[in-house]
Amino acid sequence: MHLPVLDNDSLTDSPEFGNDETGALRDHFGRRIGYLRLSLTSACALRCLYCRPEFLDNPRNETRLTPTEIERLVGHLAATQGLRKVRLTGGDPTSRADLSEILERITAIDGIEDVAITTHGLMLRHRAAEYAAAGLNRVNI
Repeated sequence: MHLPVLDNDSLTDSPEFGNDETGALRDHFGRRIGYLRLSLTSACALRCLYCRPEFLDNPRNETRLTPTEIERLVGHLAATQGLRKVRLTGGDPTSRADLSEILERITAIDGIEDVAITTHGLMLRHRAAEYAAAGLNRVNI
C-alpha cells in the first residue's frame, strides 16, 4: 500500500484528501479527521510483538519532540485543521518522565476535547492519579 506524502499544498489541491470550508481535514471518503495519534517514544519496558518486534532495539539516544514542540504542533493543528482529539502512544508513553507536563500542555489548548494514551499499564498503579490531574481523559491498555 502506498500512502501519499501530504503537505499543505497537496492537501488543498488533492481530490482525495483536503480541507473543507471550515478548515477541517477530510479523508478520501469525505470523513472529518479531528484526531491525532502521536507516538511519544519507541521506548518500552516490554517486548510485545505489537509495538516492539525482536529486530527493534530500545533506543538510548532517540530524538524526541519536547513538550514545547508537542504543544506547538497540537496547538497549530487544533487552530488550523480542527483537531479535537489526541491519542499518545509509543512504545509506551508512560516511559517518558515528562508525560504529565505533555498532558497538561495539550489539555490547555483551545479546542482539544479528549486526550488519551495507549499503554501496557505497568506504571498506571503509580502515576494514574498524576495523569488524571494533568488532564488525561482515557486510557487504552
